[in-house]
Amino acid sequence: MVGLLFAFMQLANAQPNIYVCEEGTVILGYSGAHPLQSGDEVVWQKWDVVLDEPIDAPEVRTYGGDPSSVTLEIDGNTLTAIGEHHYRMYVIAIDPNSCGSDLSDPVEVYKLPALSLALGAPSLAAYCEAADNSEISQPASSEIVATTATSGLPTGILLEYTWSVEHDNNPVANLGDVGSSTANSTMVTELTSTFTMNTTAVGVYEFSATVKYAAETVDGITVKGGCETATPETQTVEVTEKPGKPTITVG
Repeated sequence: MVGLLFAFMQLANAQPNIYVCEEGTVILGYSGAHPLQSGDEVVWQKWDVVLDEPIDAPEVRTYGGDPSSVTLEIDGNTLTAIGEHHYRMYVIAIDPNSCGSDLSDPVEVYKLPALSLALGAPSLAAYCEAADNSEISQPASSEIVATTATSGLPTGILLEYTWSVEHDNNPVANLGDVGSSTANSTMVTELTSTFTMNTTAVGVYEFSATVKYAAETVDGITVKGGCETATPETQTVEVTEKPGKPTITVG
């Protein structure tokens, strides 16, 4: 029991070798001092690192002269459980005497959860076109917040948000003409992104957003598959036209 507890504590402090989400694919390959020969077998085994025993039946690849012939391809959608998945492998050399190698050290593939994204209501559903009048103080901006509801993300996972805007049903090519969004973090997991709209051009603006996993973690560990998801709803903000400049009549 003490040995199993120690092994579990070591694993809890270890980092995955690679992350994958539902749409991603991880390819594990052979590397070693033994140069593979045609007919050698590379045996892949999913592994329980706490009990130190294999899970399920092994998968055998026969070397045919190309390293790709002995790789193990792991699709994210075949990993049913979110979290850690460990793999080991060994070689059976056809010459001499079908000798088998020691087991490799385990590698960890960590499956990430599916992302979700929702847009909150704008801080102002409408505001006025700016008036050149120091006597009037009125709002001239609105904020929309996109929130990722996914919980339990490992430390160091980065998210990338992308905003889209339409003005009177026409896509806006340069979002800087409408406002600005918070920059995607390269240091921490940000579960929200805010777009601040400050345009004074009259019309109705419709906002949507997407979020996906960045290609690497804070520590540079690869993430396979961005698994981009979009908000199921949009939010609108209207810039209303100011009244025409009045004229004083004198009588």
